[in-house]
Amino acid sequence: MIMVIPKDIVNRLNELNIEEVATKLGMDVKRHKALCFMHNDHSPSITFSKTKNMYKCWVCGKGGGPIKMVQDKLGWGFQESCAWLAGQFNIWWPENNEHSKPFAKTIKRVYLHKEERTTNIFDLYG
Repeated sequence: MIMVIPKDIVNRLNELNIEEVATKLGMDVKRHKALCFMHNDHSPSITFSKTKNMYKCWVCGKGGGPIKMVQDKLGWGFQESCAWLAGQFNIWWPENNEHSKPFAKTIKRVYLHKEERTTNIFDLYG
């Protein structure tokens, strides 16, 4: 299924705090740094820029914004990454039916005594 992601939603997803996105992805962010998920990293080589809202690994060269980080970390395409981010941060658009949760109206059943069931409503006011 091809999902249409409005440009304003893509912009909003790319404006999500990069460090919060990293945390949602299971990365341990400390002092704007983290271990790189693209190689066997023993010393944090990813740095996060709060002003640019981007990440960069100084060893393997990977980097980008929030959507790109989801793509790189999870190995997903653009649309799947956008849908995942939208779900994680409760961002919804009409075409994103996968993450919309239809509400169910619960009907409360009322059971009446037998004599109340046979009484006509007009008999009560007669």
